[in-house]
Amino acid sequence: PAGGLPGQPSLCHQERWEYIFPLVGHCHHPKPQGPFTIRASQSIPVQFKNVFQTPTTFLLSVDNPLFAVKQSELIRAKKTINIMVTYNGSPSGQSLPVQTGKLIITNPKSSPSTGQSIHWVFYLKGVSDKQLILIVIVISDTDN
Repeated sequence: PAGGLPGQPSLCHQERWEYIFPLVGHCHHPKPQGPFTIRASQSIPVQFKNVFQTPTTFLLSVDNPLFAVKQSELIRAKKTINIMVTYNGSPSGQSLPVQTGKLIITNPKSSPSTGQSIHWVFYLKGVSDKQLILIVIVISDTDN
């Protein structure tokens, strides 16, 4: 778990009685998502939501130089945006094997409970035009 946050909500009725109960909320680190498939020389949108109560600047990076993304994005509180990720394919125009990478979105501010920055991971898969995904439709015999 990423941490917990204790609290003590209470219910009162015209000062005749008061009910106080302990409450602890637990949260977890964001789970990786994907893979997101991108064809060579194309871009795809990856949806991302600022879960915080204030506008926040997030740092964006990819771990494979064949993928590209802008360096940072200011996102309003509680808003979802599309972050465009581009797959450049082979610089020389050759067909490359399937390329994989990660889009990493980081909140540079520290988590109050752990002191570490929070990051989101999105798995990426880059394919060339020759490696298009084939969809096979199997039609079953329904006459039996």
